[in-house]
Amino acid sequence: PCPNCETENVCVADRANYVICRKCKMSGPVGRSEEEGVIFWNRLLRRTVPEFDSKPVEIPEGLKGDL
Repeated sequence: PCPNCETENVCVADRANYVICRKCKMSGPVGRSEEEGVIFWNRLLRRTVPEFDSKPVEIPEGLKGDL
């Protein structure tokens, strides 16, 4: 999947040795071969979703303002 938009709609660019996302157009990095380009793409950092804590946050009295 694309590390930017997470779509599965990605492909190896023709004779260019890198992967490109067809949705957001992110591409690269370039390898010396198609296989190396795919390996580099798969090593890119992926988005993570932080866990959502639904508990209300206590704001100290001195920091409360007009919100």
